[in-house]
Amino acid sequence: MRLKTFVSTYLLILIILFSSIGIVSFYLNNSQVNMLKENSTGQFQTIVSSLTRDISGLWGREEWLSEAGFSDAVDMLVRGYARYYGRHNILISVTDLRLSIQNNVPPPMSEVAFLSNEDGYFITITGLLPAPFEHFLLDYSLNVTENITNMRNIRNYSVGQKTLYKTEKI
Repeated sequence: MRLKTFVSTYLLILIILFSSIGIVSFYLNNSQVNMLKENSTGQFQTIVSSLTRDISGLWGREEWLSEAGFSDAVDMLVRGYARYYGRHNILISVTDLRLSIQNNVPPPMSEVAFLSNEDGYFITITGLLPAPFEHFLLDYSLNVTENITNMRNIRNYSVGQKTLYKTEKI
């Protein structure tokens, strides 16, 4: 009788312990993703502000009197931004909607999304630049694969499913 009581109590404690660890790791995972989304939104707003300021500076120059020259200058500016942010796992692109608008298609609304595919995990944000450049659509994509992989490794390690590192035989 004592052994049955001990075993059942021990199993109950283990179930409660592992359930608690699972719930906490799920909560921490969601919190981390939400924090990454908030940080990405802040970075997106910073990029929008800087890009709008720089495009305004380009628009004020006399040498961009033709629309084609201005579009080329904006493309060159965006490539510089893309190179800089690409070093930080951020991919950006700008689309001029005037060149790709279909008849009666409303402009897209800003949206933040967490995506996963075979290439990894990404936080993507799409939004229009403010007036008078609201015809430019900015696409932002932050690669968070390493963050998600680390969170999963920590969760798996805490539950005891696998180790964080491999051991080698000597």
